[in-house]
Amino acid sequence: GRVPNLARFIFLYGCDSDFYADREGMSRACVGNLRAETSRSPSDRSLSGLIGELLTGSGEFRALWAAHDVEYCRTGVQPFRHQLAGDLRLNYNALELPGDPGQTMVVYTADPGDPSREALTWLADQAQAAQCAQELHLQAMGARAVLGGRPSTLKPITERHQCLMSDNSQR
Repeated sequence: GRVPNLARFIFLYGCDSDFYADREGMSRACVGNLRAETSRSPSDRSLSGLIGELLTGSGEFRALWAAHDVEYCRTGVQPFRHQLAGDLRLNYNALELPGDPGQTMVVYTADPGDPSREALTWLADQAQAAQCAQELHLQAMGARAVLGGRPSTLKPITERHQCLMSDNSQR
């Protein structure tokens, strides 16, 4: 199958402003990065194939590509819309991975005291609570067999869940 990437997500898979609060800016930056990458690696067949796929499949991409804007975005602020946490403004840094040429890791952070930081903390708490609930469900369904019949591993899990659940209920 195809390798997933941001350009396909934006231009071919119907990404809209429900996810990226600045969908237009994200689209321009994505095309600008692809322009920069094609100038760096003009003989890269997979990149040429991706560009061809995007040109064929998206009128929006065709129009932006025709503008010939080159923008190599490595740091900045990206606004997102999260269905549970609402609007987020996250700082990002795109880091090239020297051990894996062509791969980039994007790291998102939020400043201390910023509402986005509070929203990310809330999301992390929700994810942890969901994990706790899943573990409790496994325990209730006879997880002793799954865990190798070690009752000693079940008690701390239960205590941890009670602590987390009481912490979450106070928010």
